[in-house]
Amino acid sequence: MTVGAPRLLYVDEAVPVLHKAGFGVLEMAAMLDCSRETIRTRLRELGVPPYPPRRERIARPRRTIPPGVRARIRAEHERGLNPSAIADLLNAERVPTARGGRKWYRGTIVKALVA
Repeated sequence: MTVGAPRLLYVDEAVPVLHKAGFGVLEMAAMLDCSRETIRTRLRELGVPPYPPRRERIARPRRTIPPGVRARIRAEHERGLNPSAIADLLNAERVPTARGGRKWYRGTIVKALVA
């Protein structure tokens, strides 16, 4: 038995586990202290692509300003208030923002008026 055989057995066992966990070739080579080519060869033998499967991205739900608040912003704007004054008014009355925050900003009001 050669000196490098136990290490190759360890690599042979570890590569499928690490690949399934989502590690890439470069990461596996660094963890197992072997070459990237050794990892790629082992993955080819297993019949799997050298890159982990892409994970599905979960989009954050978009939060919108409630229709009642949006209507009020438009009404205040039609009365002649500028976006900064509308933001100050909503902040004074502690109207929650679309994300449930406490502070309304001029830019948020402008976007609500444009949308």
